[in-house]
This record gives sequence, structure tokens and C-alpha cells, in this order.
Amino acid sequence: MSYATFEYSELRLSDDVLEEGKQIVAEIEVKNTSEVEGEEIVQLYIQDIAAEVVRPIKELKGFNKVKLAPGESKTVSFEIDETMLRYHHIDLRFTSDSGKFTVFVSGCSDIREGKSFKLI
Repeated sequence: MSYATFEYSELRLSDDVLEEGKQIVAEIEVKNTSEVEGEEIVQLYIQDIAAEVVRPIKELKGFNKVKLAPGESKTVSFEIDETMLRYHHIDLRFTSDSGKFTVFVSGCSDIREGKSFKLI
């Protein structure tokens, strides 16, 4: 638990297309808006828009713990590659599907605005 409060600025993706064997980077600026030092767990969620089987609305795919002084900001980044998008299909293959995905980064899962990319 922290007495500090944090503000997240706009999420940025390094590309809107992800190819197998490559990666894209998601970045967000996190600022401590309180008058005390605090730690925040910055969480990366990914949503598969159109999968072969029913998928969770959002899946936690990564997190980073940052410690910020009062008023301090830090850019937090996550590398996303095709392996993070794999799941078990009906025939038990563990692969990803090409298509659209949405990335969310926040201090909790209750976030509604994200950035989209396409896996080709």
C-alpha cells in the first residue's frame, strides 16, 4: 500500500504492426503527483480482439515496479513480441493468431483506453 498517487500519460507504441521474430515497445510516462515518495506497480495488459477461441478480456503480460520521489516522472517501457500472444487452441496447439490486439498500461486492470497493433 502506498500513500502516494500516480498519474499516467498517454501510452505510445513504437509501431502499429508486429511481425513474427520482431518486437514493438510500449511506453508510458508515470508521475508521482503526491508529496511523498512512493512505489507503483506498472502493469501491461493485452487483449486479443478476435481469437479462434474465447479469450479473457485482458491478460496481464508484464509489470515493472518503479519508485518515484514527489513530483518525479519516469518512462516505463515494455517489449512485446509474438510469443506473448500465444495461447492454446481447440486442437491444443500453442500458437498466436494474426489479427488485432490492444495494449493497456496502468496501475490496475480497470483501464478502458489502450493502443492497438496488428500481428501479421
